[in-house]
Amino acid sequence: MGKSNGNGQIVMRYLLISAFILLWATGSLVFLTKNSLVDSIDWNNRADTMYHEKTVQPIRGDILARDGSILATNQMLYDVAIMYRDIKNDTLFISNLPKLVACLAKHFPNLTKEEWSDSILKEFKTEKSERRKYVRILKDLTYDQYQLVNTFPLIHSTKDSAFKSRTAAGITIDPKTDRFYPCGNLAKRSIGAVGFVPDEGNTKNKYRKYGLYGLEGALDTLLYGKPGIKKPTIATRGMKYWVDQAPVNGYSVKTTIDLRLQDMLDNAILSELEVQERKPQNVVAILMDVPTGDILAVSNYDHVGGEYVEAMNYAFRSRYDPGSLLKTLTLLVALEDGFLHDINTMLPVTPIMGQHASHLGAAKAATAKDIIRASSNTGMIHMMFSTQNKYKEDPSLYIERLRSMGLMEPMEPLEIGIFGAVPLGYPRRKITALDFSQMAYGYNLDFPPIMMAAIYNAVANDGKFVRPRLYTELIGEDTIIHKDVTYIRDRICSSEHARQIREAWRAVVTDGTGRKMKNSVVPIAGKTGTAQVLINNVYRDDHWRFTFAGCFPYDTPKYTIYVMFNDVNIPANSISVGRTSGQVILRMMDSMYANGYLSDEPIEENPKEKGAAKVFRTRDAGAYAATQAVTGVKMPKESCDTIGRGLVPNVMAMGLTEALSILERRGYNVTVTGAGFVSEQYPAAGTKFAKGGTVTITLKQ
Repeated sequence: MGKSNGNGQIVMRYLLISAFILLWATGSLVFLTKNSLVDSIDWNNRADTMYHEKTVQPIRGDILARDGSILATNQMLYDVAIMYRDIKNDTLFISNLPKLVACLAKHFPNLTKEEWSDSILKEFKTEKSERRKYVRILKDLTYDQYQLVNTFPLIHSTKDSAFKSRTAAGITIDPKTDRFYPCGNLAKRSIGAVGFVPDEGNTKNKYRKYGLYGLEGALDTLLYGKPGIKKPTIATRGMKYWVDQAPVNGYSVKTTIDLRLQDMLDNAILSELEVQERKPQNVVAILMDVPTGDILAVSNYDHVGGEYVEAMNYAFRSRYDPGSLLKTLTLLVALEDGFLHDINTMLPVTPIMGQHASHLGAAKAATAKDIIRASSNTGMIHMMFSTQNKYKEDPSLYIERLRSMGLMEPMEPLEIGIFGAVPLGYPRRKITALDFSQMAYGYNLDFPPIMMAAIYNAVANDGKFVRPRLYTELIGEDTIIHKDVTYIRDRICSSEHARQIREAWRAVVTDGTGRKMKNSVVPIAGKTGTAQVLINNVYRDDHWRFTFAGCFPYDTPKYTIYVMFNDVNIPANSISVGRTSGQVILRMMDSMYANGYLSDEPIEENPKEKGAAKVFRTRDAGAYAATQAVTGVKMPKESCDTIGRGLVPNVMAMGLTEALSILERRGYNVTVTGAGFVSEQYPAAGTKFAKGGTVTITLKQ
């Protein structure tokens, strides 16, 4: 009886075990079917999100100055944050907090110890479930700052805590890469910047930064490089990623920017703007190397919020009526097409088409050189209409002539190195005789400043029309790609015609509309351009554009310069180019002369202590004190203005341009030796000396 019950219990156990196995197998089969067939799409999608390839970002290339100095590079920055939800040891956190806030207040004094403590404890005092996960307390620390912060209490909990995502105390330091511009605003709009560009369709590069403008924008693909690929693989402990395709780092770009010249140009502009009573809306300046077309310096200043900042790349991306600068182009066409054989050819200048003679008085005839010197609108019209040429019969041919010269060619991004450069603008309709007459003396054609500078550079370059160049090399990991000098056209004019135009330019400076720019040390030649500003489709007689373009030294041109003061709100004929943009050029030539750019002496490659000499064209005591600190020359006890007429003024410790201006205004000839600031003068200040005599000044750094 007992044995039968024992067998029954054993059978029952087997039955229960079999039932359990059957249920387990049935359940497994159901779940297997459900996961494999019914929910397969969801599981596959989930797998795709877990096992997808990842992009390995390449290192963006640097942007370098002419001498190899860094203009743009990558910098590792660090954020310090508290992971409040991950604080495991509240006691350790609170006990070390006073030491942490003491260090923070000492090295980051934007907050006091109490403020740092209140800021950190504010989130800590909330309920754990309601605390924010991640609260940043320090942002964008440099590597040196990161090393310092890594020694602070709480943060330096363990030996390698700075590189762990979490520490026992809930502190984390996150590294990130950002673009860094060591030279600040120098040539900012031309160098460019990077930022995130929305691109919903680009999932692989969703988080990469793109070049927004300037070289960063135009050469973005080359600077960025080629991303690599990381693929997932199953390891013993979880999933790991291995690099399947290594990234190719971007090219570094060597530009034509000369940092010393760029600094001089910016200082010349800003110093002149300080003393100008009527401020322009924006200022554009370009300095080019004549034979190569290299852009050595370029500045774009916009009047925003009461100060001047680089807000837009006007030099490349804007177009303007160039005013009388166009008279050079008109003269060039007349000489090249043969209906004017020489700039000394006599032409009638009687009124025509409602245009009255300007600056030539009652003269009934003048040479082309005189017309350029006096910037006569009427003279230019007569030069084009009183001679036998095809343009007065069919003015539309003039646009085709400009096209044949290469003036319609766009400055493509990879040609010049600037993103968004614009071409010449002209009327998109039938050109009338009136249109043509206005083109002859400065309107109806809109030029980007860089194109106008390129035309003037071609004349300085004996007619060779070199393309402006902003970079010279692309430097890769294993290769260097050189960008050669290229030409828009082999020639824009003959060397003889270029010489004649420069001769006319020189007359502009010696006794024409640019005579305020006359300089006995650095002879310059060029053309003034004054134009009314178009506002709401109306040319305003109280808003003006003042431009000068030319080359120096005159005998053997090395540099082409273009400076524009745009939209100066001032009554007509109350100010001139020589007193606005021309003054910037005088300051610039002074600085270049003082720093050896206009002499045969070699230029210091990397000056450290000396730096670029500042030139002060003011009698302000603070400016002279700064000069004294730089040069060691004692500041004059009395102003030159206190010395009467007929006596030699005191020009000690002045910059070259200011000294020349004062002495020449008193009627003296000047000889100069050295470079820098006036350290000696002969005759001495206060000496009775007749006009026409020669004053010798000695400069030193």
